[in-house]
Amino acid sequence: MVRSTLILALLVVAACGSNGSSSGPCDVVPPDPACQLECDPQPGAPNTCPSGFYCSPDATCYAQCTPTGGQCGDGYTCTYDGHCQMGDPGTGSGSDMCPAVSFTAKPTTPSIALVVDKSGSMFQNNFGAVSRWAAVANALVDPTTGIVTQLQSKAYFGLTTYDCSGNNPRFVRVDRALNNAPPIATTLNAGTDTNSNTPTGPAIRDVTANFAAAPPPADSPPIIVLATDGLPNVCGVRNSDDRAGVIAATTAAYAAGIRVVPLSVAAGNTAEGHLQQVANIGAGVTAGQPDAPLYKANTAADLKTAFDAIIGGAVSCDLTVNGSVTQEQAAEAVVKLNGRTLIFNTEWALIGDRTIRLLGTSCDELKSSATPVVNGTFPCGSVIE
Repeated sequence: MVRSTLILALLVVAACGSNGSSSGPCDVVPPDPACQLECDPQPGAPNTCPSGFYCSPDATCYAQCTPTGGQCGDGYTCTYDGHCQMGDPGTGSGSDMCPAVSFTAKPTTPSIALVVDKSGSMFQNNFGAVSRWAAVANALVDPTTGIVTQLQSKAYFGLTTYDCSGNNPRFVRVDRALNNAPPIATTLNAGTDTNSNTPTGPAIRDVTANFAAAPPPADSPPIIVLATDGLPNVCGVRNSDDRAGVIAATTAAYAAGIRVVPLSVAAGNTAEGHLQQVANIGAGVTAGQPDAPLYKANTAADLKTAFDAIIGGAVSCDLTVNGSVTQEQAAEAVVKLNGRTLIFNTEWALIGDRTIRLLGTSCDELKSSATPVVNGTFPCGSVIE
């Protein structure tokens, strides 16, 4: 798997009394090329960044301002290395300086294993004019509307299809990666009916083992999204029932830190009671707690809506920062998405003291943008670690 990183910078500048109206060279679209350079932020390390830039805590070159850009506002000037400083850049120091602060907010990029039932009923029963299998493929990887197509840069998507070859389970896997819609589409669109049984339990165990053998990147939560249209059974055994095997496999997956989210591909089928158990175990629901959501579909449109909710919900609009901000400071902040100023508590909110959450259409824009840029200005007093 080729690992790539979605870079989403939230550059937060401490600017006491600042009323500058323009963005620094790293806060514009596109940013200055120097903002891509790596450096050593450790105390005492030499500044290897170009003139006008300093090394930020996330180990990349950064500048809050330029000497003639007016970014710092009244009473402040821009230093030779791109800091906003109170007064004359040649004399200001110590307590008369507003601390130059920047940090990077990192989005949650989940690792999502799509596990799709390839049993005979998925091809023999239709949603309107298309089979359930084709409807699943369209909902996931349609070139325009497929949810994997739309969000492939926001999650490490992989695929496992499962059926039987004689008396043994058979799996076809596409390893997890960013921008992985094309190989997933190729596999799904090539699927044909083998009139097979439904070895769901072995499929979940296989994917759990694959997560252990090829762990997701750090801070990438693993998720199994299971799409099936019937009760599980055993390969080569007529009228068999393997619900207990699926429950055991789901329990083991959750114990390994993997969330399991089932989707019933045919609402009202006999498997729904069983799949509700899977949903509860896969979400860590304990006795006495409300049931976890069970996603259901009995039309192609329902199926797309369900996948959009499951996968779109897994791709987070929460941005984690390596510092501490109060609600009072957040209320005075200016936060921008792709150059557009967002409204506090309407388009973005502070969750706790170190998580910024984009809301509503701002969240939608974040997910749909190929290279989103989030930046902003906070008042002095923010604590950066």
